[in-house]
This record gives sequence, structure tokens and C-alpha cells, in this order.
Amino acid sequence: MQVALKTLVGLSFILYVFTGIVGAQDEEESSRGITTERMRILILPAKEDTSQDFSIDEEVTGVVANVAVQLGRFEVIDRRNLRSILAEQALQQTGLVADSDIVELGKLAASDQAILVDVLNFHQVGVAPAEEKNHDDDDDEGGGFWGNLVAGVVEGIFSGEPETDEPYANNIQTQLSVEIRSTDIATGKSEKSFDITVSHTGGGRGVSRAKAIENFKEALVTELRLLYALSSEVISVEGNEALLFLGAELGVGKNTLFEIKEPDTYKTIKDRQVTVPGRSAGLVCVSDLSTETNRSLIVRQWRPIEEGDLALEYTGSIHGFQVYVLPPFPEKNFQLGIQFQFQPLAAYDFGLFLRYSQTDDSYDVKTRGFGLGGFGAMRILVASPVQINAKLGLDLDIFFKKDDADHSVVAVAFSGTPGLNASLMLARTSDIEFNFGYRLSGPIGTWTYSADEKTYDAVWDRPAPEINLSGWFFTVGYKYIIF
Repeated sequence: MQVALKTLVGLSFILYVFTGIVGAQDEEESSRGITTERMRILILPAKEDTSQDFSIDEEVTGVVANVAVQLGRFEVIDRRNLRSILAEQALQQTGLVADSDIVELGKLAASDQAILVDVLNFHQVGVAPAEEKNHDDDDDEGGGFWGNLVAGVVEGIFSGEPETDEPYANNIQTQLSVEIRSTDIATGKSEKSFDITVSHTGGGRGVSRAKAIENFKEALVTELRLLYALSSEVISVEGNEALLFLGAELGVGKNTLFEIKEPDTYKTIKDRQVTVPGRSAGLVCVSDLSTETNRSLIVRQWRPIEEGDLALEYTGSIHGFQVYVLPPFPEKNFQLGIQFQFQPLAAYDFGLFLRYSQTDDSYDVKTRGFGLGGFGAMRILVASPVQINAKLGLDLDIFFKKDDADHSVVAVAFSGTPGLNASLMLARTSDIEFNFGYRLSGPIGTWTYSADEKTYDAVWDRPAPEINLSGWFFTVGYKYIIF
């Protein structure tokens, strides 16, 4: 059994076996591409690690297996079962696993695909903290940052000296690069491949390695979802909800996005049947689910969504970019800003903004400034084409003016902005957006100016002007959705 495992692992041709959908699918479901069962996968290290230390190949393999299980759409075949299969079939007697053996193994494991996962690069080295790099770069030849980097690589990888003897042992840089390649079991030919490269700098060897592995996990989730994206069918449409034939047993979770498309059609052109892809109709977001089905809110719709439409898991990112204006209402305050939203169609959104403002001070003098800050939003109602959110922002404004001695002075003010946000869809990628709320502003800071690398209080012939941003506000903006 041991020999069998080493033989299979030794071939850097198979590490992972993905199996297609097997079992009870009728022809109609199969032709429409509807997901009805988990994909079976067999995960193995690409090559045998001969070092005495804990194998990075084994660790990465375990991570891939755990992430696949957590996604819910994969059935991971236990590697211990593979040993039994190999022992029974005596595949280890070949000395090398040939393509025909891989095909046979795939059949025995009821697999359609094999995925090769190979750790291309892994190394750790102590590097100089940021505050020391500039100094180290000026050192004599043979020393400095680059000298320590080379020495650290040699010491960290090839020497058996304890970690405490390594330069910068508490600021370890870990780099990890992994290739994942899928192979068709029937033909043995590679179909898809992708690389994941991550790094982390900081902490000792163990901490840095663990952080790099966490970064790898985050990237792996996206890639595995792309590798086996879920698909379903719209069972029914009731009001602003669509019922989809896909549930928790296949890893669907709340807030999962699906793109709705019309079914493909077929036409005969010059005695040849061709497929005409269905047009996109909108996006839905899972709000509730059972084992086999889920209810999804129609969050964006540019064509009618109907029973029988296809639902394809949306694995891309969706962002929003907005230009907005605060009219001079009340007359003392005008703003023109830009805003970036990280997930504008999700149940919870957050973003950043930058703005130019013009405000009357306590002496009715126009004062210019720039503001920046962030916000969070929670969806409270969606009925495409309208979405309403509760919104809370935290703002920092920097104001500029001249004091009575003609110095250029600045002051800072902080404020919070609870309110409501409403978006009205104009087209597939554009909205008009309204914000209404109340600004709670603290007192403005002291007016100051800088001279001779020092900071001084502003000079006023009367009490320093004040700026009060508190009050109701209303903004209107144009938002572009980036798919």
C-alpha cells in the first residue's frame, strides 16, 4: 500500500481528482447544465516530499481538501480509500503510473476529471523591517538588505540552525506559489490551469507561514468556485422573488448571487444546427433556502425573469462608482463628491468617498474644504428597479481660509451621517441615487497654520469663525455599476 501511494504521488501528473456529476440526472437536466449533485474529487500531493520537516505539499493538499468540503459543492474522496483501490488493482506494480492507469483510477473512483496541484515555490527568509531598509541599502558591498536576503534564504532553507540564529527571525517573509491544473480522465489531456501566488511578511516562521496559507485559502475559494460554478432553473416567480432549484446541500448560502438568463435556443443555418445563447435578464440574491431549493430576491432586472429561465452562479465582483452633489440646501452648504461602493447589490455594503465642499462660516463667509470618509449600508427593501438602504457615514472635513494676518489656515471637523439611501435603476449598469439624512457634527478644531516647520494658532481680530455642519441633508447622484 505504501509503495502504491508513493508511485501515484511521485507522478507530477495527478494530485487531485475531480469527478463530474454522476448519478441520477435525466437527459433534460444534463443538457440544460443544471447542477443536481456534488462533484467528486480526489485530492493528492503532486509529488512526494523527501524532507524531514512537515511537508508544505501535504499542508497545501489538506487546505485544498478543507476548502472544497466547506464550499459544499464537492464530495472529497478520502485518500485512504485510494490506497485500498490501488492495493486491490495492484497499480503499484507498474513502477510508474501511465496514462492508462490514470484512466483506470478515474473509473474506479467514479471520476471524470483529475486536477494536478503542484507547489511550485515555497520559501521563507528573514527581511529587514521597513524602518531599516533605507539604512541597509547604503551598506558596503556584501551586506545590507540584499546580503541578508541571500544569507537568509541559505540559512532558512538549507541549514539546520535554530530560528533564533537567523537574521530578522521575527520578520519572516513567506512566499508560496501553487499551480492547479485539471485533466480529463478519459483522454489524459489537460484542460484548465491556474496559478495562485501569495506572500506574507511579519512574525516568526510559524506565524508567517500560517498567514500565507490563510491568504492562499482566500484566493482558492474563488478559483474553486470558478472551476465548478453552480447552475439552476427558475421554478417560479412571485412578485419580487424567484424560486430556484438549488439548495443548501450543494453549498448555496444566503446572499449568493445568481445571474438569470433565458434558455439557449437552436437554429438551423445552412443545414447546420447552431446554438443561440440566451440573453441575460437580471441578478438575484439568495434570501432563504432549504435543502433542495432557495428563494432569491430580484435585486436587478433588465429583462423579464420567467419560469424556466436558467440561474448561473455569479462568481465575478460587482462594484459601484458614483458622482453626487449636495445642493446648497440649506444655502450654507454645497458639496460635490465621488464615491466608491465595494458591493452595491449585497445585503451589506460599504464604501469610501472624497468630496469638495463650500460652507458659510459663522460670519457668512464662504469657506472651502475637502472631505473624506467611509460608510456602511444595510439593505432594508428591494423591489427592482428600486432598492432602499439604511446608511451610516463617518466624515472628516478639512477647511481652508485666510486669517486676519493673511496666513493660510486650516481646521478639521468630524461628523456622523445616519440616513436613508434609495437607488432607482435606469439601465443595466446605471442608477440614479438619492441620500437623505441628518448630519451630527462636532465642534470644529482650532484654526492653525504652519511656518518654519512649526504649527501656530491662527491670528484673529475677533473670535475665531465657526463652522456648523449639523442639520438635514439631501444628495442626488449618478451611479455606474461595474460588473
